[in-house]
Amino acid sequence: MEETNKEKLLESFPVPVTMECTDTILKQMKECICKINNQKGKGTGFFCYIPNNNKKIPVLITCNHVIDEEIIKKDDNIIVTLNNDKEKKIINLNKNRKIYTNKKERYDTTIIEIKEGDNINKFLDLDVHLFDDIQNICNENIYVIQYPKLKLSQQIAAVSYGILKTIDNEYKINHTCSTETGASGSPILNTSENRVIGIHTESSPKNNYNIGTHLKYPINEFLNNINLIKKGNDINIKLQSDNKNNKNFAQTERKNNGKKVDTQKEQNLNKTLTQKNENTNINNNINTQVKKNNNDNTYTKNIYKAMLAEQCSRYEEMCDFLEDEFKHRDKDFNEDERNLLSNAYKSYIQEIRATMKTILAYERTEKKKKKSSVLTYTIIYKEQTLNDLIKRCQRVIKIVDDYLLKRAENDEAIVFYLKMKADYFRYIAESAEGNLKKQKSDSSLKYYEEAIKRAKKLDVLNSIRLGLFINYSLFYYEILNNHKKAIDIAKNAVSEADKELPNIDKDADENKDTVNMYNSLKENLDIWESKEEKK
Repeated sequence: MEETNKEKLLESFPVPVTMECTDTILKQMKECICKINNQKGKGTGFFCYIPNNNKKIPVLITCNHVIDEEIIKKDDNIIVTLNNDKEKKIINLNKNRKIYTNKKERYDTTIIEIKEGDNINKFLDLDVHLFDDIQNICNENIYVIQYPKLKLSQQIAAVSYGILKTIDNEYKINHTCSTETGASGSPILNTSENRVIGIHTESSPKNNYNIGTHLKYPINEFLNNINLIKKGNDINIKLQSDNKNNKNFAQTERKNNGKKVDTQKEQNLNKTLTQKNENTNINNNINTQVKKNNNDNTYTKNIYKAMLAEQCSRYEEMCDFLEDEFKHRDKDFNEDERNLLSNAYKSYIQEIRATMKTILAYERTEKKKKKSSVLTYTIIYKEQTLNDLIKRCQRVIKIVDDYLLKRAENDEAIVFYLKMKADYFRYIAESAEGNLKKQKSDSSLKYYEEAIKRAKKLDVLNSIRLGLFINYSLFYYEILNNHKKAIDIAKNAVSEADKELPNIDKDADENKDTVNMYNSLKENLDIWESKEEKK
């Protein structure tokens, strides 16, 4: 975009809200946005879904300076109000839920997992490109929906439009949306898809822009169990009791001895208890997964070690343990073990895929310059990283060929492994160029089509079948750039599922994967069709 056009665009905001936004979008979104009151002041929060391995985690997101660690540890409940103060919800923090915080000086973000008993029914969606190169979204048109002094209703004043100007330190968003007191924690959404990309955190009048946080890194930490606050489970209750007993013991010692007890000993004791708490939590997380994987509560050494490695975010070792497991057994993995393997490989490959996207973005930037002194270095580093990506993907493809497909015992397993093979050819194709891109694209298409043929034997609401159609349509949309074909694939799969969806209990645990897959497929279809209409 030329500089003159950019300046004109900046001058045009804020713009009047369209009737479509006020009457349709805002009406839906106000059910997802809440006002938060506590002793530290007032702020805004919003409910949204975090995608995780083809599932969606419902969460409340706000600023850390609205709900911080002190409040979470001190209070039993968080009270939020929705829908113009007509509806009040009480979120019990003592339930066993994931709670993430990161201080104001850093991401200034708090994420609280939402449970079924919280009775929260409406959620926003995150931007589908949230984990792509975030510098690419600079100069996007955005808007903020806030719950400030004005009540959130179909009033233009509750919505502020602007431009995402720059991103500093990989996560700080500078934007031109105007905000009022109490807007901290409001969602920042893109106008192209009405999806969340970040949160508004503070005003900066001196610089003529406001500040927010891009959610890429806080969500990554939340998913990888970094900076979590443990509260409200049986382990903590027990340890709190232990701490209390030790405190009473120390007080008794002071009374009996008539002198101050060595505080260093108490600190060491508390440190030991804290470590005990963390270790027990990890074991409990692993054992919870194990119970899901094995009805008789038994598990092999390698399965246990893989789960432990996942808790420690050691994904390459997680892959090693699982590969060692199936190399020494004669039968196929069960469904839960297959999902564990899939998660291992996805996590193992995720970082290198993100790295490639970042390097490619820098390469595009350098190529636009008349003369670049660093383009050669960028290309060399790209080739090194691409070789690493290819090596990792080929490792997965070889394992599928040598072991997994040969031992697959049913159609569902065969579809699962064929889809996995096609996916990892696609991951190479998305970063490759020229003949290599064509070769890997052809291979990916071949195995997607094999999986599609085999999937005809599965129920139309089978979650693996729906997941296959999600990735198959993505392949056409992103790799082959055939948007019409991608839309047709997604539309046909949605149409088939629509006929059967009324016949199942959508709230039942056994149908959650199906519902999540269906929703993801439908969301992709809606986005793609919307983009085509705008052309």
